[in-house]
Parts: sequence; structure tokens; C-alpha cells
Amino acid sequence: MKKILVFSAVIGLGILFLSACSKLDSESATITPAPVFNVSEQAENPETQQIELEDGNYIVSTEDSQVAWSGKRILGSGHSGLVNLKSANFIVENKILIAGEFIIDMTSIHNSEGNEALVKHLKSTDFFDVERYNEAKLVITESELNQLASFLIKADLTIKDISVPVEFQANFEAKEGSLAILSDLIIDRTLWNIRYDSGSFYEDLGDAAIEDEIGFKIYLVAMKE
Repeated sequence: MKKILVFSAVIGLGILFLSACSKLDSESATITPAPVFNVSEQAENPETQQIELEDGNYIVSTEDSQVAWSGKRILGSGHSGLVNLKSANFIVENKILIAGEFIIDMTSIHNSEGNEALVKHLKSTDFFDVERYNEAKLVITESELNQLASFLIKADLTIKDISVPVEFQANFEAKEGSLAILSDLIIDRTLWNIRYDSGSFYEDLGDAAIEDEIGFKIYLVAMKE
């Protein structure tokens, strides 16, 4: 039996996130991605009954999935966009998420305003140095059930060949059909040696400094093998 799974990690103030939502097609039992809005509203209403995940390996559809990013300066408007997944899967054993690997195609960085100069800058050595590091990777190492339908997920996030442990809360919702994953994640970019215009490392930037935090909102569609 296939299930729908919703991830949601608590995000901080001061950073603008994109959202995503999904619509279940009852006839085909597949999930059709909608425009990138309203994930947070869904995430605030997790299942109130004990979740039971079905054991197995789940393959994520890269075509139907979305990874949104956002960032901003201390003052002023921020920027946001999408980046593509190359491959992704996760494993459930004894009804617990025990492992998973998500490969991100850094060459696909997209800006929602169509700002190609910004995209070029993000791909440069000031930020993600995409020519040298064309992939990022999130590897789930373990999880633990901490509420009726909520898990604490622990993972290693590798960017620019630097691996840093991250963790986030994940709320689950199970239904008939395909498997969907919605997740919010916030990281400190300086931990991956991305220091451009960071007020933590450069003085006299003032309000022109770029926030150290980068936000990600992840919407995945998966099916059990």
C-alpha cells in the first residue's frame, strides 16, 4: 500500500520561504503538483492519529518534485527560486524512517524573478562554486518518533564537499495513493564556507549584509518499489 507522507520542520523568523502544495487525483491515485504555495498551512495540521509507515524503499519522482530556496539581505527584499533533484529515495524499516539519500543538481539553480545575473552569481565561487561542486547531497541517518505523527529527522547535508549534520522535525500524514513529502529546512550557509557579504565575517556591511540563513522548502512525490 502506498501512503502520503508530510515532512515539516520549524522555520525561523526573518527569512522568506516558498511553499508548495499538492492535489490528489482520485482516479489515477497520483499527486499533481500545484503552484508553489500553501505548504506551511498544510504542515500546521498534521495527523492527530498514530502514524504507521509501511516498510520498504521509496523512490522519489524528480519530475513531480520541487525544491525551493530563499534568502535575503538584512534589509530589503529577498530572492527565491527552485533547484532540481537528480535522484532521491528513502527507506522505512519497522515503521521508522531509517535512511535516505537526496541528490540535488546545483547546476539547475533557478530564480523566480528571472534574474540571470543573480543565478550566475549564485553559481560562482562567491556562493556555491557550481563548476567544481555540481551536486549537493542530503543523507538521512536516523529518525525518532516524538509525537503521534511527528518524527525528528537527523541527516548529513553536503554542500561544496563539506558535510554538516542537520536535524528537523517531520510531521506525517498517511492516505491511500502516492507518497508526498513536504519539508521546511533552514541552514547557516557559513557552515559550508559560503561567506559572501556575511555580517558574521565582514565588518562595515551594515544593512547591505546578506543573512547567513538560507531557507529550503521541499515537496517530493514518491512511490514504494
